[in-house]
Amino acid sequence: MTSHLVGLAVANLCFLAAGAGVGRALGLWRAPRDLPGALAPVYLVGVAASGIAATWALVAGLELARWQVIAGCAALAAVGLVPARRAGLALPPPPPRPPARVVIALQVAVGLIVVLLLADAAYRPLSEWDAWAMWTMKAKAITLLGGLDPGLFAGVPYHHLHLDYPLLLPSVEAIGFRFMGAIDTQVIHVQAALLMAALLVALPRLLADRVPVVVAWASVLLIGVAPSLVDQASAGLADAPLAVFFAMAAVCGWRWIADGRREMLVLSTLFAAAVLATKREGTPFVAALILVMVVAAGRGRRLAAVMRTGSTRRTARSRTRRWSTPATWPAGSEGSPPGPRRWCGMRSNRGRGSSSSRRPRSRWCSPPAAASGGPPCSSPRWPVSCW
Repeated sequence: MTSHLVGLAVANLCFLAAGAGVGRALGLWRAPRDLPGALAPVYLVGVAASGIAATWALVAGLELARWQVIAGCAALAAVGLVPARRAGLALPPPPPRPPARVVIALQVAVGLIVVLLLADAAYRPLSEWDAWAMWTMKAKAITLLGGLDPGLFAGVPYHHLHLDYPLLLPSVEAIGFRFMGAIDTQVIHVQAALLMAALLVALPRLLADRVPVVVAWASVLLIGVAPSLVDQASAGLADAPLAVFFAMAAVCGWRWIADGRREMLVLSTLFAAAVLATKREGTPFVAALILVMVVAAGRGRRLAAVMRTGSTRRTARSRTRRWSTPATWPAGSEGSPPGPRRWCGMRSNRGRGSSSSRRPRSRWCSPPAAASGGPPCSSPRWPVSCW
């Protein structure tokens, strides 16, 4: 069992290396000192990217041998060598002050939950029907038959085992079996539990500047003790990885709407693709997320456009009011000030109690009228607003 745990750990180190390359290209970390605080989201990025790549590799006819996995993860890690187009980190900076005692207590509680979750997954047998008949069965078939064998994955006798379901989780588990050197259907449950543990650590990091630290860690603690999620995270089912990837897609999408960083939109797209590659039931969740993001982004852009338009109009009005008074014209000018004639709406200051006196009067006003003895555009009796 120990050797199998070591093999699974090596496989997840490959996922971490792949996530480090992709995460650096997307701004999750820049310098080596930034990497320790971003390990959890970087690991999730690595599992999502590697799982999607492994699915396509199986479709292409590969068998997910060790050297193929190492080469693929090395290629993803090399993405981090590409110079970044935008400086700065996509992740919010960590709190500058040391955490309070209550935050430390919450972090210790979350850490204890993670340890118990991993221990339960390592010693839990393959007892769930869906895991035995669908998810782990496909991972065993990929490992033993050298990829997608048409006799199994396209065979009529096995059609009731939902062979049309996506293959991200079986691909990741098959990689674990490859690095274990054996088909250990008990230790493989640690893989899904690691995803759950990484989510619990990544959420407070992603919400550091938007949610109080106490609230973030308390919420994570509530997620970690949810009975249904804890049970499914160590059962070998695809529901827990589906929930992990969708949570990351939603949080990254919200960060894109709130901060406007395109890197977060790319991360949200990556995790949404991982949701679709994990289970067919994730399609309506992704569709709903896209709809919400489109509506929220549209409303945000309209609000920003309205604010910009309002600022422009206020600036234009202040300039036209300045030029509506003859005293503000340039000295020696006999013509009109810069710009065409302006429409001036005037209202009398007399008789504020009557409704007729409050009715605005409008006319075209031009500075030459004042130069020829006509009424000026503005006077104490007729305050003017020009457009």
